[in-house]
Amino acid sequence: MTVLRRAVLITSIVGALWATTTSGIANPTITFRDCSTSNPAPTGTPPSVTGAPVSPPPVTSPSPSPRSTPIPQRTPGPDNCTPSSGSVVFGTQTLGFTVTSDGFQPIKNVKLSVLADNDPGAQNAAEPLFNDGYDCNNQPSVRNPILVPWDTAADTPHNGHYKVVVTADTYANPTCGSTGRSQTATRSNIIVDNPPDTPAAPVVIATTPTAVTIQWTASTAPDVIRYGVYRAEGSSTKQTPQPSTFHLIGYTQDPTFRDTQVSAGVYWYAIVVTRKSVVTPKTGISSAMSAPSAPVTVAAAPPPASFNTGSGGGSTVQRYFPINPLVLPPSSSGGLAPVPDAPYSAQLPYGNAPEGGVGAAANNAKNSEPGAADPRGPVLPVAVGAFLVSAALALGRMPY
Repeated sequence: MTVLRRAVLITSIVGALWATTTSGIANPTITFRDCSTSNPAPTGTPPSVTGAPVSPPPVTSPSPSPRSTPIPQRTPGPDNCTPSSGSVVFGTQTLGFTVTSDGFQPIKNVKLSVLADNDPGAQNAAEPLFNDGYDCNNQPSVRNPILVPWDTAADTPHNGHYKVVVTADTYANPTCGSTGRSQTATRSNIIVDNPPDTPAAPVVIATTPTAVTIQWTASTAPDVIRYGVYRAEGSSTKQTPQPSTFHLIGYTQDPTFRDTQVSAGVYWYAIVVTRKSVVTPKTGISSAMSAPSAPVTVAAAPPPASFNTGSGGGSTVQRYFPINPLVLPPSSSGGLAPVPDAPYSAQLPYGNAPEGGVGAAANNAKNSEPGAADPRGPVLPVAVGAFLVSAALALGRMPY
């Protein structure tokens, strides 16, 4: 009994000492470094090219008049800090925060992720932007500061609402192997609102007297609403027009457009991309205007040519391509005589001339009968010969 009592007493003392030692262990502390100045919703004057309403008019609308959707005139927010809730961010932002432990359990791992914040349109693969582990031995109890670059266009490609989530783990003392305690901190409702990249100049791929078709490289933004097509006109290809002379002629959701409102002249085209915006949800947010296309010259359609269907001043037919007139000689009987015994149906302009061969024509000429010469000459023998040849060839192909 003495040994048993002694063992129970020792166990109680060790447990009390452990409880006393570990009772002061706290979770690690995560502190976001607040930015000294806020980044409010964008304001400023619109650029020379603007976007349009979310519901676009027909693709070939000749003269749409969209509402202004400027590229926000923003200044980059301060780096090495975490934007406050409700801030608008764009481009690259360097996030800053601090992790502290109580020294008894060293910091084991720190992870930072930027996730969609109750916004189905703000999709993210949830890959952490920062995930670093630390050695248990000789590590300080404070990680200050931890700086994490955030490329808002690449890491969070959809415009929308996001949250910054930081998780910190500590080692379990004294094993210094397993995880001890964990802590998570969240900064919600951070708005990403990047304008689309400026598109490359469009290329003219087809031209007719009544239409011009252009094509361009599609935007890499995943939430494009529409493309606005702008056009400038001129009379010479030697001078490129100024951006202010381009005017909106239509919209499309595909990177191609057919302009049917053209006539003879010289044209240039440019493109503006509009994507979803959280700051201006009704109008979206637009890119700057692309560089102009190469000039395209639209030639006037050729004038129609006319011709008569008869020698007697028949009706006039309008054609775009001239056709040689076909004039038939008149016949004394008002019609065309058939070729006797011909193997093919034909009408030749022989009128009512008497039938006969060369001999008959010579005899008529000898008897000095005016108009008695037979113009058909050897037509009948030739026709009969052709008939016999075609019949012989046909019989030669018979299966019997």
